[in-house]
Amino acid sequence: MDASFFREFTVLSTEDQLAKLRQAVGGEQGYQKLLWESPEGIKVHPIYTNDHVSNKSMPTEKSLDWKVTQHITIVGDKETCLWRMQNALNMGVEALYLEFLTPCPFFEELIFKLEDSNCALFFVFLYLPSQDQRERIATLVNAKLCFDFFGTGLRQGGWAVTQEQWFSLLKNQKKANLFVNASIYGDAGATIHQQLLYALMHLNEYLTTLSQNKYENLLEVHIQFAFGSNYFFEIAKSIVFTSLAEHLFKAYGFSPKLILLGAPLQRNKCCVDYNVNLLRSSAEIMSAVLGEVDYVMNLPYDLRFNPPNDFGDRIARNQLLLLKYESGFDHLHSPAQGSYYLEALVEELKSTVWEDFRLNEEAGGWLTMVKKNVLQDAIAQADLAERYRLKNGDQVLVGVTKYQDATALSTECKTKEKRPPFTSFTALPIHYLDE
Repeated sequence: MDASFFREFTVLSTEDQLAKLRQAVGGEQGYQKLLWESPEGIKVHPIYTNDHVSNKSMPTEKSLDWKVTQHITIVGDKETCLWRMQNALNMGVEALYLEFLTPCPFFEELIFKLEDSNCALFFVFLYLPSQDQRERIATLVNAKLCFDFFGTGLRQGGWAVTQEQWFSLLKNQKKANLFVNASIYGDAGATIHQQLLYALMHLNEYLTTLSQNKYENLLEVHIQFAFGSNYFFEIAKSIVFTSLAEHLFKAYGFSPKLILLGAPLQRNKCCVDYNVNLLRSSAEIMSAVLGEVDYVMNLPYDLRFNPPNDFGDRIARNQLLLLKYESGFDHLHSPAQGSYYLEALVEELKSTVWEDFRLNEEAGGWLTMVKKNVLQDAIAQADLAERYRLKNGDQVLVGVTKYQDATALSTECKTKEKRPPFTSFTALPIHYLDE
């Protein structure tokens, strides 16, 4: 193409662009109506330019190779669990996320089924696994043992094991790793700023413990986030956390590999007009991919009102497969770079989260905040604020507060969490928005 073609276009300065925009929307008053403020206190502008970005906030360019991951909760009868797991492996998943809520009576048979698998395997425990279980997991290729000691205590309102028992488990692993399930914050109602802040403090609590015990054999750190519907903010979230976590590792002298796991937010999934859950989760897994998450899993659209079933598993899995192989998301090259809007979000979130992190650490850190219910109270306030916005119409939950399908049946929910087993402090369960 002849380069002279571009000479016909006048290069507008930022001031000229804003002037034309104001003129198009009826002046300054119309322009102000286009501004909105996020729950994180960030003012979002209708137009972003290079002037909005003062530093290079995005990570260096790299090709992404995210893995399609199947989430399976090991609960119920043996045949159903083993069949769901084998079916997922047969249908093209690249990783399995196996969540153990209670001790598994058929653990040996489960391990036997996985002995020939080349998939990445995440064994996620909500209780301290036995020595035999740990040894069997260690025999599998690409298997990761994940036990979030601090996060499990927060979900339960106290700890069934001591911190010394957890540390003993860690130091006896051949391939030592930390696991932080930061999805508990988003599902309880935390804003994106709070999710980043508490996840960073959560991680810092672990790093402090390792440093105090002069432990240096940390190879990997796994962080799990729940991705909600605020699309661009969610993309920025995982990018911001990666940058801040690397800064934290450097401060302690650690150099582990950081691995991010992502799943859709459960909090905004509904029982009424439940097919909308498919649309929500599709956008949420996309933001996880664009946010450079390494392992992306989906949740069945009927998780809240149906027991585990093949149809729900298949739909959830196919959403990931379609996104990766039919939508061109298989090997992306730095997809978020070049967006002034995203760079501005990343820059502002990094700055505010890091400042709040410093202040909260000086005030005692994550464990002190949890034991005094400060963290739980802050998230409860964010939860109430979101419900108020939904009630007033300032925020929309499609299918629940607006655009309801009149033919949809109200389905009885079956996923209410059991009463927390401990009362040392306030537990942090999932708070569903339609309840």
